[in-house]
Amino acid sequence: MPDTAEAQYKFQAGACAIEQVVVYTDRAEVTRRVEVEPEGPGLATVVVSGFSTRMDPDSVRVKGVGNAKILEVSTDYAYDDVEDGDAEGTARERRELEDQGAVAHRDVSRIRD
Repeated sequence: MPDTAEAQYKFQAGACAIEQVVVYTDRAEVTRRVEVEPEGPGLATVVVSGFSTRMDPDSVRVKGVGNAKILEVSTDYAYDDVEDGDAEGTARERRELEDQGAVAHRDVSRIRD
């Protein structure tokens, strides 16, 4: 009986090379590159995690090159459990990220003006 094991490749979005960024007034389009070198023929699952929960799941696009065939693309939200004692740190981190977003928005507005 042939081996039907499926290869799995996992990546963090922040570690994937950014090829292009386009900033719009209401969103940004970020193109990242993920390279997979399969060891041979067969099925493979590629998982890229660590995207913002504000990402539009319907905006995900995948392109393959060579002999690869993409059979399915799906998105899913996976939330980490937050310990009760860590809730304040998480809230502080969220405020800092929101502040950074406000600064980036002001910078984009300044560029447009």
